[in-house]
Amino acid sequence: MDYGYQERIVSLLKENKITNNELAEAIGKGKATIGRYLTKGPTRTYPSIEDLALIADYFNVQAHWLCFGVGDKYTEANEITKAASTSAATVSYYSRTEVTKLLETGEAETKGKIPVPPEYKDCFGVLYPVGGTVSYKWDCVALVNRNQEWINDDIVLARLPGNPHPDFLRW
Repeated sequence: MDYGYQERIVSLLKENKITNNELAEAIGKGKATIGRYLTKGPTRTYPSIEDLALIADYFNVQAHWLCFGVGDKYTEANEITKAASTSAATVSYYSRTEVTKLLETGEAETKGKIPVPPEYKDCFGVLYPVGGTVSYKWDCVALVNRNQEWINDDIVLARLPGNPHPDFLRW
């Protein structure tokens, strides 16, 4: 199991303004149990796959994403399986602040992995969280070709609610 599940749970708690206690009550566990799932110290305990599935259901995200960082929060398992069976590649994506480090050293903290068509296998993703006056946010990932110069001013594709066509946003 990928230990990034801890960061993903913490992120979901913050995004949804939920406390450890509220999560614990929702999935039938004690507050201390949730705390031990999220600690990186010697008191750490590991949640079962069943508990992680309960947490995923509570937050309405995909269990494969929560447990292993595969896909994104909302990509259904059958879509990932379909992508894998059509020779899709998996690329890592990074926060915008980590990209320079990635390009300079070849190493940076990844935020996750996403399946992409095989022609994009040499790319990496840059995460652009998009928020606004609505009560939720989207995580958009722009694919960047490793063989081209990256400038922190990429065009990012975002789909807005009620808009059937994607809008291009420029930062």
